[in-house]
Amino acid sequence: MSSQAVAPTRTKAAPALTVAPVGLLQRQCDCGQHTLGGSECEECKEKKMTLQRGASRFQFAREGEMNSIMNLQRSIGNQPVGQSSRVNAEELGVGPVTTSSPRLTRNLSQKALLTEAPDDIQTKLAISTLQDTYEQGPGRVAHQVLHMPKPRQEDPYNGLSSLQPTPAAGLSRAISPLQSWPMVQRAPHSFTGFDFPPQNGSMKGEGKGGGGAEKLVDGGNKAVAKADASAVIDIDGGTLPAAPMGPTTPVGTPWKAGVHIVPTFTVNESEGTRSNTAPATTNVDTPTFAGGAAVDAAASMWRYQLKSAEGKGRINFVFYTKDHYPAPTPNDDSGDLSNVTRDNWKGIVTDLESHKTGSAGDWSAYRRTILHERYHWNTEWQGSVKPQVVKAENDIEKVGVGFDAAADAAKAEKILEPKAKKIFNDAMAEARKTYDALGDSPGDPPYVAGSAGAVDLAARVKAHAKTQKWPGA
Repeated sequence: MSSQAVAPTRTKAAPALTVAPVGLLQRQCDCGQHTLGGSECEECKEKKMTLQRGASRFQFAREGEMNSIMNLQRSIGNQPVGQSSRVNAEELGVGPVTTSSPRLTRNLSQKALLTEAPDDIQTKLAISTLQDTYEQGPGRVAHQVLHMPKPRQEDPYNGLSSLQPTPAAGLSRAISPLQSWPMVQRAPHSFTGFDFPPQNGSMKGEGKGGGGAEKLVDGGNKAVAKADASAVIDIDGGTLPAAPMGPTTPVGTPWKAGVHIVPTFTVNESEGTRSNTAPATTNVDTPTFAGGAAVDAAASMWRYQLKSAEGKGRINFVFYTKDHYPAPTPNDDSGDLSNVTRDNWKGIVTDLESHKTGSAGDWSAYRRTILHERYHWNTEWQGSVKPQVVKAENDIEKVGVGFDAAADAAKAEKILEPKAKKIFNDAMAEARKTYDALGDSPGDPPYVAGSAGAVDLAARVKAHAKTQKWPGA
């Protein structure tokens, strides 16, 4: 390279390189002028800075204009358009905003790089950000309704627990917290532009600025979840009607009025030592019962219902010695007539028939004793007990205790069982009194019942004599 000086003007000939007096390399600028060290000339620098400032100002102005539109759309009728626009204009320094006009306009005449704002703002074409606070309002209220506390069991308005929100008219899918809703101008933080179907009265979700409480049926307040502390559930405009609330029907076996049980009877039969003097006996025990508390919903009280009644007894058969029976074994008159002969058969038949309804003579029948004692048990005793069981049931039905005095079956049974037991035992005492008053003497029903055994045995002896072709048969 040479050290010659640069000519002051450009020529068509190829430029000759010279060395500046100061010893620095000189190059041409983009405009054609020569500068020291290859830098730009002052005129090019000024033009470049002007272009950079204009581009930056244009970009910043566009962003400010977009923020103004978004702020306007997010103010659901509570923030004036002029206020939102003026704030953004002051931040941008792009000129005043006319607040008296409903349209958003800016004085951008001195900003050649800026475009004018649209004449009208269409809110249905709004541009919003993800998880916008105001757009999530309907979702929060829907979430509050879906997560209402389960009503207490005694709450007559427990239908509220099954409320399900439905989409607004025209929507075909369920509400989502992140779903975009059409912008509507309403009071700030008040999302009452959608309704839920009425159930036990129309129900609306209303955002409240204060209170943070949930109305309950009994008028009490319960804090709501922190995430939805400003939400309340308002039914029919506020307070639920004061409905009369009686005792809640508890869980228990339903009571059946007028239904009577059939008592059961169990007897244990045994044979005592043979004796010609000791009598056969029938012993009866006082019947017992089983029952429990039952719910009489119509009367709002507990009743005591009998479930069963059982009577037990014992019969001890005492037979004569074998020589007093025509067929001594087995003890049912069905055995061989070993004690019947040609000479005594007529006397046996006469004795059996003549004493059939009274005390036995020299001859007797096993079945006579058996039928006699079983008549005491089956007919007399059971016949005395059964009517008294019905009477006891009718009297027990009149006894009850209210739900307010006994919250559950166990408490009700503790109160009612002693009363039922006294009524039942008194009835059984009457049954025993009736039974004991029945006669048990020759000619009385027990003896008449036993006579069939004597008559049947006499007939068998006659048939045997005829078979044997004994005289007089």
